Amino acid sequence: MWAGATIAGPLDDVGYEKLRTAAGESLPRGHGIAIAQVESSIAVDHDGDDATPELKTWLPNLRARDLAGLPIEDRSGAPAARHSGHATAVARKIVGRQGMATASTLAVFSVSHWLGGGHLQLGSRLPPSAHPFRITNHSWAGAGRNLNVLRRTDWLTDRDEVVHVAGVRNAAGKPNLAFMASLANAIVVGRSDGLHSTGTPQLDDVIYPGGRSRPHLVAPQKTGSAAAPMVTSAVAVLLEAAQDPTLSDRQDPFTNRAGVKIFDAGRSEVVRAILMAAASRETLEDYAAAPERTGNGLDARFGAGQLDVYRAWHILQAGEQRGEPGLRGFDYEPALASGATVRYRLPKVDRSAMLAATLSWNLGFPAGERFDASASLAELVLVLCETGETGDRVVRASRARGDTTQTVWIALDPGMTYALDVIRRDSLTPVQDYALAWHLSAPEPD
Repeated sequence: MWAGATIAGPLDDVGYEKLRTAAGESLPRGHGIAIAQVESSIAVDHDGDDATPELKTWLPNLRARDLAGLPIEDRSGAPAARHSGHATAVARKIVGRQGMATASTLAVFSVSHWLGGGHLQLGSRLPPSAHPFRITNHSWAGAGRNLNVLRRTDWLTDRDEVVHVAGVRNAAGKPNLAFMASLANAIVVGRSDGLHSTGTPQLDDVIYPGGRSRPHLVAPQKTGSAAAPMVTSAVAVLLEAAQDPTLSDRQDPFTNRAGVKIFDAGRSEVVRAILMAAASRETLEDYAAAPERTGNGLDARFGAGQLDVYRAWHILQAGEQRGEPGLRGFDYEPALASGATVRYRLPKVDRSAMLAATLSWNLGFPAGERFDASASLAELVLVLCETGETGDRVVRASRARGDTTQTVWIALDPGMTYALDVIRRDSLTPVQDYALAWHLSAPEPD
């Protein structure tokens, strides 16, 4: 009884039990969603003899009660009958009893194999391999500085819509040196207690500058390694739901190099925007008490707030909207021209309501299947205006440069009219795609 309560607790905290009740038999569990888990190799004793060398492995315990029989495969050839406790704990939070994506398939890679011939093809002229994975979980925190790794991984997101989820380091009060947390196109996750590293190191002057806001959101776990798979499992839930074509305006899905068909509701920019707009600030005592605001509207320690899969599911179910949208929803715009503005006129509310809105876009690469490391980082801003007969008044703006998200979180006054403006300020490419997600807290979903 006690053990069951400790497992249910974090899932309760992120709204999963509320989602189970609301969705009923239609609860998404990650059906049809393939996930990759990248793990550092750890040395384990294999024969009980201190005189013999330990063997390195990265594989979860496939005989564990809640993992046995699940579609988990070793992609990197781990030693037989040896398992990693770290990998087992991560897998449990994705597809096991502590996760939400219990119907997803899971492929496990060692870090070195994934970086090389397993996926990224680092050190060659080949593009990263085409795999059916929609999500890749990174609960390893190597402090590397290889920009080619970052560009190849961000290329996978931009080209194939692979959602990368990375945890931050657990060194509170220190700069975040977790390598994959420096990705431009990933979802970076911290701990709900805020006892983790923040920000990004300076890797170059333009594409991966220092001081970017990390994490994007947090989860109620004791380490960054545990928080990341909790978000990975939530992403799988959303991606299964996003396969419903009625949620997207365009009915012609994008097909990536692995042949996976992706509607706009399941694009990487949309998923990140929805999760950030849905994040709960109310559950974080320090969020409102001592906010450390960043230039793109986040808190330096907590990002957009704590994962809330229930609210995220409601935003997704509201469907794609533009022009004069409802209380919650999202939009994917495939072609924003340089200097253009897109306006979203928010509905009036009859009582004070909190608005959470996130703009998300990707570091872009040249089109084509050949890997080209050249990249362009668009400059988009998100502005909230109060509108009226005498014109607009800017209420809040998120304009940080050098990153790929902007967020507005603010109380709206009843009876007033507001609009969200997405503005493009760069001219690096003819068009830029983006996603916007929003949530007004009144009234709450049924």
